Amino acid sequence: MDRRTLLRALGWGALGAGLGTCGIALGGPGGCGVEQPVPIALGELSELPRDTVREVPEHGLAVIRRERGLVILSTRCTHLGCTVRLVGQEWRCPCHGGRFALDGAVLAGPPPAPLGWLRGEVTGEGLVWVYKALPNPDRALVALAR
Repeated sequence: MDRRTLLRALGWGALGAGLGTCGIALGGPGGCGVEQPVPIALGELSELPRDTVREVPEHGLAVIRRERGLVILSTRCTHLGCTVRLVGQEWRCPCHGGRFALDGAVLAGPPPAPLGWLRGEVTGEGLVWVYKALPNPDRALVALAR
């Protein structure tokens, strides 16, 4: 076998091995470059009184408890990704003056879209979890009980 044939065979073999590994991983946990939804514990539901906002800066999000469920928002501004802060009853971006309603809707400034909602759940034991890798484009409240 000449050198060119050997290198071609090794190249195709490596490509096949890589695709095979990715194919296996895509079928189960891990995936090739696909972030898997890892839940983050936010505490107990009983620690969140109704109509309160709890900022969780270490995870870049906030939780708002409503009568019928939870809103879990990303606190990253949709303009350039700065962290918004709660000022009174609205979110404000300190970088370029973007303002958002409590539910994340754009009120003013340069942000092109509302703050992102995230998926979460409340377990039967009353623990609150969020999945940062799973957006909630339907803006559905997280149910309080199952």
